[in-house]
Amino acid sequence: MSRIVYIGLHVFAVYVVVMLVSIAFHGGWPVSLLFAAMYFGVTYVVSRVLWHPLHQAFPGKVNPRGKRHYMVQAWFSEPVFARCTVNVTIANEGIRLSAIPMFRLFFPPLFMPWSELNVSQENPRLAKLSFLGRSLPDLYLACDIETSGTSSPP
Repeated sequence: MSRIVYIGLHVFAVYVVVMLVSIAFHGGWPVSLLFAAMYFGVTYVVSRVLWHPLHQAFPGKVNPRGKRHYMVQAWFSEPVFARCTVNVTIANEGIRLSAIPMFRLFFPPLFMPWSELNVSQENPRLAKLSFLGRSLPDLYLACDIETSGTSSPP
């Protein structure tokens, strides 16, 4: 499926859901347009502030083989505290993050090689990823990185 068709379907699906919810609460068309604009506006701003710098440094690799964790909570240490839900693939080469389908429009996949990461397991269910030689905010993942069934990070 081409990127244009995918984006169009995403926009249409979100708009239909928002429209149905707003009509259910007797808001009508203006309210549904407002909600759709707010959804896309906030999603776009968050992607540009937090995700885009990471994507510039670590463009996504097509589906590496490894242990997959679905619906993992992730958050950044700065410039603003923001949580997101991602799918994580832990492979021998590195870590791949992809946003869940609802937010995938402005959040392309990331692939971070082990050689450019400092991974510390804060506790059994919380990993901290620091980026070596780059001024990027730390990324926290609510999953077990080091004992995931693949080779351990260096």
